[in-house]
Amino acid sequence: MKKLVFTFLCLVLPLSIAFGAGSFDYKNELLPILSQDPYLLDFLEDNFILSDSGSANRIGYPVNKHLGGKRIGPYQILIQTKKYNKIVWYKLIVNTRVVYLDENGNESTLLEGVSLKENIVSVEIKRIEYGKEKKRLTIH
Repeated sequence: MKKLVFTFLCLVLPLSIAFGAGSFDYKNELLPILSQDPYLLDFLEDNFILSDSGSANRIGYPVNKHLGGKRIGPYQILIQTKKYNKIVWYKLIVNTRVVYLDENGNESTLLEGVSLKENIVSVEIKRIEYGKEKKRLTIH
């Protein structure tokens, strides 16, 4: 358990400092995005146990008062194998395209948008072993 917490902190803390990242809740924020691709979601849920939370970029309140605090991709979350005798940890990275919308639902900018929608662009799965990423599988 200590190795898991240490690994998670090694992955999340540098992102938080460099990119203004913050934690997110899997069920409320990432699951709706993954649901855009039912085949991908089935693959992930059939083969991995997904953590309850992860890290994603955060829009600051000074940038946009309507969207301040909202998380946007890329989303990063730890996952572990489900079907093998040995637990193997991976980092799931979901890259998204963000579209900012005005009050009429038309495309807008980050500074003027009042809502947003995200679409999956690609998904990466990186194997983690002793705090180091070993292999990468990218799904476009």
